[in-house]
Amino acid sequence: MAYTRELKAVVPVLIGEHTKADDELLVWLVRESFEREAAAEYLTLTEWRDCGDLHPSEVSPTTEREVLKRPATDFRWRMFTGTATRSVDASIV
Repeated sequence: MAYTRELKAVVPVLIGEHTKADDELLVWLVRESFEREAAAEYLTLTEWRDCGDLHPSEVSPTTEREVLKRPATDFRWRMFTGTATRSVDASIV
């Protein structure tokens, strides 16, 4: 079985300032960042998933208090996952 690496991103976006166009751009940017991260490790993004919204109660209280400095409920929490895989024939040498 080829080497794989799981990728995950959770992105907070302010509810009052987030539009449908912003969300489409966010999805594109996160997918592109996954592809670049995979390529930097000589891997290929083989699975990609927009997991939708994460409930604010699933956010760490430390993140809410120390990073955001405002309630997690002020944000829409978007979650994305992916799998990066090494090609069976790939060699970086």
